[in-house]
Amino acid sequence: MAIQELIWQVKPDLIIKTGIAHGGSMILTASMLAMIDYFEAAEAGKALDPKASRRRVLGLYIDIRAHNRAAIEAPPLAHKIPWHRASR
Repeated sequence: MAIQELIWQVKPDLIIKTGIAHGGSMILTASMLAMIDYFEAAEAGKALDPKASRRRVLGLYIDIRAHNRAAIEAPPLAHKIPWHRASR
């Protein structure tokens, strides 16, 4: 809850997540950023284009299993989660 409150207060453009296991926290974080986009568009009286958002969750990983990666890339918010493999 504290992280959600912090994200809502700060409204960051980029959140970096490390140590990806199943990707649940990345998807949750991406959904929070999407809600910020939605509320900002509603307050401005504008239509929301979800793919035009500048907000992203950058996932850094050393090794991730193929089935976990597929599960993370499946949701509609996957466009908010770019990947980068970190070297050891």
